[in-house]
Amino acid sequence: AQAEIQKITGQVTTAQLEVAGLTNIKTQTEYLTNTIDTAITALQNISNQWYTMGSKYNSLLQNVDS
Repeated sequence: AQAEIQKITGQVTTAQLEVAGLTNIKTQTEYLTNTIDTAITALQNISNQWYTMGSKYNSLLQNVDS
């Protein structure tokens, strides 16, 4: 009976370590997801700024040609 208790205790401890590992992976994945989301937003803002600048230059060129 004592051996069975030790075996079950070991299994519980292993399961707790695995849960802790999975929790850590989940936290890291959420952080990475948030970081990627922030990067995508920043790149979209840069793209929008370049588009705006391109439109202004095109307008300027049309005014110069007129």
